[in-house]
Amino acid sequence: MTDYPNFADFNTQPIGLEGKKQYMKDIIGKKILITAFRILKGKYKTQHCLQMQFELEGERFVVFSGSSVISTQLEEHKNMLPFYTAIKRIDRYLTLS
Repeated sequence: MTDYPNFADFNTQPIGLEGKKQYMKDIIGKKILITAFRILKGKYKTQHCLQMQFELEGERFVVFSGSSVISTQLEEHKNMLPFYTAIKRIDRYLTLS
């Protein structure tokens, strides 16, 4: 019988983050535990899409955002993950607090 390779043995693409989809507007002001994130290409060439995995009240969620402020904050502090934070809206942008 021939042994065939498993896809996981040669896949070079990162695996997506797991969790129930949540909307950013629903978690503003709540204390969350950010466990992972990745930044993907957005629908348009000049934009990016942040995919963030977090835990809230013992459940795992993912949220998508185009926030460059939060993306920059996460990139700067990725070595500190996981960490607790709350997302705050200041005028027209979102930030970690």
